[in-house]
Amino acid sequence: MIKYQKNIFKYILVFSAVINVFLLGILFLVLRDSLSQQGDYRLEGKSFWYFVGIVAAYCLGNIYFLIQFFKKAVEVEPEILTEE
Repeated sequence: MIKYQKNIFKYILVFSAVINVFLLGILFLVLRDSLSQQGDYRLEGKSFWYFVGIVAAYCLGNIYFLIQFFKKAVEVEPEILTEE
């Protein structure tokens, strides 16, 4: 049961990392168009800062959880190898 939970957790983290990369790409497009004042992805005023804040908060949270997961995975792996 724990093995399946870990696998599901890994899939969720990978999917979350893919979303993270997608959001960083959108953030790049919005920053580029907003700072140059040209393009289709232009935001101004509060909507620009809300978008940047939400994407940055999500990305930082996701990176934190990914790092925590990989730290735990490294700690668990030696225990599994010694038990076998």
